[in-house]
Amino acid sequence: MRIGLDITPAARSGGTGIARYTVSLLRGLCELGPENEYYLYCKLRSWSRMPQLELDTRAKLHRRPLLWTATPLLLQGSLDIFHSPDLRLPQHTRRNGPYLVATVHDVFSAVSDRFAEEKFRKKKLRQYRHTAEAADLIIAVSRTTRNDLVRFFPQAGEKSVVIYEGVDERFWQPPPPVERRRILHDELRLPERYFLFVGNLTERKNVARLVEAFSRFAGSNRERIFLVLAGRESFGRERIMDAIAKAKHRDRIIRLGYIAHHRLPALYRGAIALVFPTLYEGFGLPIVEAMASGCPVITSNRSANAEIASDAAYLVEPEDTDAIASAMYEVATDGALRDRLIERGRERARIFSWKKTARHTLAAYAELLRTGRKNGKTEG
Repeated sequence: MRIGLDITPAARSGGTGIARYTVSLLRGLCELGPENEYYLYCKLRSWSRMPQLELDTRAKLHRRPLLWTATPLLLQGSLDIFHSPDLRLPQHTRRNGPYLVATVHDVFSAVSDRFAEEKFRKKKLRQYRHTAEAADLIIAVSRTTRNDLVRFFPQAGEKSVVIYEGVDERFWQPPPPVERRRILHDELRLPERYFLFVGNLTERKNVARLVEAFSRFAGSNRERIFLVLAGRESFGRERIMDAIAKAKHRDRIIRLGYIAHHRLPALYRGAIALVFPTLYEGFGLPIVEAMASGCPVITSNRSANAEIASDAAYLVEPEDTDAIASAMYEVATDGALRDRLIERGRERARIFSWKKTARHTLAAYAELLRTGRKNGKTEG
């Protein structure tokens, strides 16, 4: 197969979940299907920020600029598949162009108007609609994401499949104690006991309520335990900063900002638990990363959080502050409960691997070529 991938997301600063998906999928495709040809498209202004991808040397790679105004001409006749790992597809392609595949990671802009600015939501809604109409195959990263996409854009129904994201191998291999201490204490200067949140500090992530829940927990527990927030500030930051400023135990709340991917295994491994009571997720990478790292997980009983965590996490109602605080108290004080969550979490995390993601994606490409469908219609 001649497969084109838009790898522009891999060049984004901050190593977002979509960037990790793009790089991990590409590595898996090259490893499992080195006989294919891979055409790597990237916006011109992003090439200089592209990290070292470390791809299988057997794979046949071709790098191409991505100019959206000229993309239909660039793609025509040169590819079997063009895959956008981040939803965005060319606005127009000729009938004899490649099959168009897009990955949808979440549909939060359609689900609620609480989670982003109106301008951003309108842009995403246009992209959802265009992808639902133009794509020949849509990969949703969870059943939750697929169900939400089809609920708002029914035309996506017959052409969408679920292929889960994975978890990097590095999370299965805890850093040696000396390395962990260097990262946690020498570099990040963290205390011995802390709860951890990983993700953007944004309204959708429910961080303000997490801060309130931590304050209630801290008031009921004599041990000096901290809350560590690892992520960039984003939409809704004002409410989050206000909650931190008003927190009675604000001196125990640590904001680290963005944390490089290589530091995360140590951060998870050192935490009492990952507390991830978000209001909406399309998948929730921190859940499986923490589980693989041997870190107990407290997360929401809704959206993809419950789907991905299943019975391997302590599930809470994310809009119930007392429930979040109570879960933190139980996990911090009940060693047997914490051990059970660690064991179940590791078992659950084994279901998710980037190699499996790549294998299922290659199979979906092959099925698309075999059935000869374009835009939901069989080609004659």
